[in-house]
Amino acid sequence: MPSKSKADNFHEKISKTMGDSINELVPNMSVVNNNAYQAMLNKKIGDVKIKTALSNKDHTKHKQAKGIIDRLKDKIKLKLSKKKKTEPKKQSKSDVDFYKKQFTGEQVDVVKEYIQNRIPDLVREAKDNFDVKKMKKLLKKDKFLQMAYKTIKGRNEEEKLSRLYFNLIFKDKKYEPKYKKV
Repeated sequence: MPSKSKADNFHEKISKTMGDSINELVPNMSVVNNNAYQAMLNKKIGDVKIKTALSNKDHTKHKQAKGIIDRLKDKIKLKLSKKKKTEPKKQSKSDVDFYKKQFTGEQVDVVKEYIQNRIPDLVREAKDNFDVKKMKKLLKKDKFLQMAYKTIKGRNEEEKLSRLYFNLIFKDKKYEPKYKKV
């Protein structure tokens, strides 16, 4: 039986203590890029090398050196995590419901149902409010309504006036107040 490597032993030891909660181990910077690590340790902070400040916790530049090391570790972790494919984010329940309504036509059905229920009410209301005499007076005063009246098809004058009322005046912000005043 082949002997296990140090990495395998280390992995088993961590698996026993931590379970499956650890997905990956980030290697030490000196393992990933030893030359860069050594060059970084030889850089100076002021007049002291980073490795000197790191080795002595009582050194005045120790925190600064540690900060530099931590920043470099974060950059390496970021590069390593970008290399791995990330899974797409899972949609929330509300997003799923929204897109379901939008693309399966559920919302369209709701609108159709609303229209089917609302139109008879509007027609009934328009018929109740319609008065031929008022429409004739308003028609004499407004040139736009006169032009529109000429384009409307109908069997008789009353039918044409009711169509004009329903299409242009009923629930219109400009004409409904004028119609009520007449």
